Amino acid sequence: MKGVWVLLLATCCASSVAEADVSWRVKGNEEERVTTSSTTTTRQTITETCENGGTHDGIKCLCLSNFYGPKCEFPVEDMPFEVESVPVTIEVQVKITNKEFVPELENQESEEYKNLEEEFKMQMDNVYQGVSGYQGVVILKLRKGSIIVDHEVIIKAVINNDVNIIDKTVQNLTEVVRKQLTAVNSTQEECNTGNSSFCFSASPDPILSASTNFSAEAACRKNIDPRYADYYYPDNSTGTLRCISNCTKDTKNTMNCNNGLCSLSERGPYCRCNDVESFWYMDDRCQTPIRKSDVGFGVGLAVLAVISTILAIFLLRARWRKSRSSFSDDAEAWYEEDEEEWKPSGGLTIVNEGAANEESQDRNRSFQVSLDSVDTTTQMQFQKPTALTNY
Repeated sequence: MKGVWVLLLATCCASSVAEADVSWRVKGNEEERVTTSSTTTTRQTITETCENGGTHDGIKCLCLSNFYGPKCEFPVEDMPFEVESVPVTIEVQVKITNKEFVPELENQESEEYKNLEEEFKMQMDNVYQGVSGYQGVVILKLRKGSIIVDHEVIIKAVINNDVNIIDKTVQNLTEVVRKQLTAVNSTQEECNTGNSSFCFSASPDPILSASTNFSAEAACRKNIDPRYADYYYPDNSTGTLRCISNCTKDTKNTMNCNNGLCSLSERGPYCRCNDVESFWYMDDRCQTPIRKSDVGFGVGLAVLAVISTILAIFLLRARWRKSRSSFSDDAEAWYEEDEEEWKPSGGLTIVNEGAANEESQDRNRSFQVSLDSVDTTTQMQFQKPTALTNY
């Protein structure tokens, strides 16, 4: 066969691609197969996962403002937030003197009620236009007596992030509303003779109540992840309203972590101790660090001390047993040597070495008493002792 044929074979896998080239060469009347191959390796890029809404830029995690850490895993200790204004509600009572109450006004869905409501709001917008932050009015109730209208004045009070002035601001706004209603009384004295649709009359003290539904606690929770909201509370000690936790430094409730850092979890604040690879800590406040290497050395010494104590005990016991055995052997030998003197047959042997004369008597001679003839049934009588009374 003449000519050259080339066959390309390719196999693929997840991490590499192998290529093989097969060719046929012609040598005379024979064909020779030649195969060459090469391998190319591809790399797979692994993107690190960031927590709590963080994103990875290829180098590090970019965290949201409320989180930090290598993977955005930790909530920040405190979060400042701005409160520019708070809602204030002032409940007021006025009387429409040029109209009479009709039963249809008891039904809020009736045409008469809706017409009165629309006209009343338009008139009140003119009355309260001088009140800073005025938002509108809400009718609460209509009653007989011409027409008595209980309504709320809705105001957006500016506090510029200073919650300490909220109470004072509410008082000031209440006084402004009162003055506006007093002005209405004076301008509508001749209302009944004119063509005005509404003639208003306000009592000397038309204010029924004044309040704000602002809650610093609720404002904190609104800006915090619900998983951690229970562990934050509002604070204004620095002059700026902020949400703080027990991990916030320099507060009365700051958690002291000693040799560690305070962090928040879904179960609350806790201490992350420093260098846990080299130290053990005896409590959850990282107060007592113990170097692991020292513990290992100490354990070794303790084991050595225990072994030494056990060996010493066994050694002392062995010596005591040996001493006791030696004493028993000596005592037995001594008893055997003096058996005749200590164990006489049929009598009691008494030796008085001090009474013997070395020159004239033998010190080893003894006096022996025989007890075989003693009558053991004989009773002995002793004189009864008497007490002496005179000395």
